[in-house]
Amino acid sequence: MNILFSPLDKTNGYISLICESLCQIDNVKIEQLSFRKPNKIKNADLFWLNWYEDLGSGTFQILKNFIIKILYFRVMEKAKGAIVVVMHNKCSHDLQGGISRYFMKFILRHSDKIVILCDESISVIEQIIKEDISYKIIKIPHPAYHVIPKTIPEVATYPFIVLFFGLLRPYKNIEILLKIAKLHPHLEFIIAGKPIHREYAQKLALNIEANCLKNVQLILGYISEDELDRLIQKASIMALPYHLESSLNSGAAIYAFSKGINVVMPRIGTIKEIDKNNLTFSYEYATEDDHVDKLEKKILEAYSLYRNDYKQFVFRASEMQKEVAVRYSTAAITEQMISSGLFRK
Repeated sequence: MNILFSPLDKTNGYISLICESLCQIDNVKIEQLSFRKPNKIKNADLFWLNWYEDLGSGTFQILKNFIIKILYFRVMEKAKGAIVVVMHNKCSHDLQGGISRYFMKFILRHSDKIVILCDESISVIEQIIKEDISYKIIKIPHPAYHVIPKTIPEVATYPFIVLFFGLLRPYKNIEILLKIAKLHPHLEFIIAGKPIHREYAQKLALNIEANCLKNVQLILGYISEDELDRLIQKASIMALPYHLESSLNSGAAIYAFSKGINVVMPRIGTIKEIDKNNLTFSYEYATEDDHVDKLEKKILEAYSLYRNDYKQFVFRASEMQKEVAVRYSTAAITEQMISSGLFRK
């Protein structure tokens, strides 16, 4: 089976793991989707699209990408291969207006199969489409990462360090973490990742400087796996304060669970999927002010448990690590792919 995959970026953890699971299936061959190779398009059995709904930013760029992606989609429809769209988010993080909603509806309605990573995606799709398309929904969760779990100190060490890592983008609410850092100078915060653009990096740096946040370390740029492992080893807990409006899944959370570190984050789809999600420091919020309040309370709750019952704090992370390692292993994900029916002759 020939799969044309987009994007085929093996530096992306999710893409690398999904491709690894796909390659465990007999006769599966994966190549980068390119519309400059018409013979490949013609002979493909599957078109596997990730983040296809993203249209970029800026009016001209959005319209250009919208037109191009619609045309490419029509080309794929005329080929023999089935179009598989992976639903990573509720909507595009950077663009949530009319054109984005229309495009999301278009690709969900016209795809042959929709891969979801969590059950919450089903209700989101129903809200977007307003019709029953459950017959083409396939659930394939985010795989666990092949990493060595964090080495846990025998006793609690100080200071208590809150880590955020990932692409630095506005929807990840890093500014909320900075507000909490200002309120609690006895806690330390590390914010690490590649900014979406230089202006946003400057905005974060100015925010930290203007508020004299000496308890915040900002690490800008690509974070290698080795560097990330060092940061996680140093950190006490991870915080991922995503927007509930667009966020549905989190590879960063799966990485954290795979490493065996506790996480503070909203109850998005990724968290709800975990059987032992009561062991996470998760929360729900209604407004931005409420988000600040809920995140602050959960960080302090984690800090209190860390100080007063360190064994229980460690136990919670360990249980999450064990569950994710078994449920989302490469073998388990491959089995779900096979049982989905996508690869029957």
